[in-house]
Amino acid sequence: MGTPLFETTSHQISTGAALSKLEAELRKRGQTIRFDPDRKAEGLQPISNRELANTVRIFQQHVKSNGLTPTQMKEATAKQLNDGHAARILLFVKLFYQISEEWERRLREGGWIDFEDMLIQAGQHIEAGTYQSPYKMVLADEFQDSSRARIRLLKALSDEKNGQVHLCVVGDDWQGINRFAGADISVMTEFEKIFPYASRLTLGTTFRCPQSLCDISSTFIQANPVQIRKTVRTTSTYSNASVLAFGFKDVANAQGHLREQFDLMRRYIEEGRLKPNSGDRITVLLLGRYRSDAPSQLKSWQRRFGDVLDISFKTIHSSKGLEADYVMLLNVVEGFRGFPSQIEDDPVLQIPMPASDPYPMAEERRLFYVGLTRAKRQVRIYTSLANPSRFVTELVAKGGLKIEAVDGELQEPCPRCKIGVLRLQTSKYGEFESCSRWQSCDFKRNVTNADKATTGHWLQNENRSIL
Repeated sequence: MGTPLFETTSHQISTGAALSKLEAELRKRGQTIRFDPDRKAEGLQPISNRELANTVRIFQQHVKSNGLTPTQMKEATAKQLNDGHAARILLFVKLFYQISEEWERRLREGGWIDFEDMLIQAGQHIEAGTYQSPYKMVLADEFQDSSRARIRLLKALSDEKNGQVHLCVVGDDWQGINRFAGADISVMTEFEKIFPYASRLTLGTTFRCPQSLCDISSTFIQANPVQIRKTVRTTSTYSNASVLAFGFKDVANAQGHLREQFDLMRRYIEEGRLKPNSGDRITVLLLGRYRSDAPSQLKSWQRRFGDVLDISFKTIHSSKGLEADYVMLLNVVEGFRGFPSQIEDDPVLQIPMPASDPYPMAEERRLFYVGLTRAKRQVRIYTSLANPSRFVTELVAKGGLKIEAVDGELQEPCPRCKIGVLRLQTSKYGEFESCSRWQSCDFKRNVTNADKATTGHWLQNENRSIL
């Protein structure tokens, strides 16, 4: 059609050479290249200045907390350049250094320090002997959330130069969910290497969860071989079903089901069949992976049932350390914004962040474990019949869970990937079942008439209203 063409390649894009080539080719053809940051962009929008500033600050916190030198930064950056974001990563790192230099200049000029400086300088003062610590016992709580800067400070405080100092750390690697904030889970798994003269005590008793919930959640979290092995026992005497799951055609329908559950609780309380562990109301904690999981009817429920039920919503991250009689895990579905979340951290943040656990979805698994173990009596999981979370199908496959189909038929989990569910398909050769994760999983099998009779009934429906 007489259209002038030129070529760019995926290799140029991944290495960062494509943009300069594109600019040169356009200029060669008489195009004027005009930089205008305020120009309205079509399609996918760039991040806002606030989001960019937040990303730079998080990047800086990781760089300072982990004590990364320019050489280490250069090596870490080089490892990320092969992942298809080379141009963006190089530009971001260049921008970061300019911002970081100005940040440090202003701190020096004002005689100020930031939070990372506080930890780093405290460790340096103790190491240099300019501060003599008078403490003979040091207790570090939530140790699994420690950054490298915190570890350096603890090592300095417990060093033999300070005399006989006893260091006691309390932490649970099963609840390590703050890598994004600088936590390095390896401080738990490599504790003896970091503190060679320390001893480890395993806290294997809980005063919260029923034993059946301890067993189910412990089996789930220990599927990751990196997690420290232990057996959890409880003082709880609660003996009813501790983990239930409800499946919906549309998870949005779960809101009506939740209201029915609250009505049922009220009736049981009025009949004297259900009493709070403490206080005057039963506590109910609604948990979501995201803030957007908060039910739209929450305030209405709080008004309607507030005389007998204490109902609140939290994200699972913010629920750590909390507990409730009943925990409802909302929107536990597979997908990009599902649970486990498949939204990856910005690739540039991988440069200074601690090494991730190589086990698939390792931190999301720990987050799910935290959600499960907030309950003093029972956890209720709300999922999709068509796209149940891989965590739900895993619990089912291991025999720790059954799903009640509330408004449709249950689908059989894929026997190969254990993540998707089987869906009935039709081709010119007849009917067959394939995994819902096609093409990630290519499992297929033919369907016979006998199979049709049982399709959708891989678990027996039960009356699960027991509280």
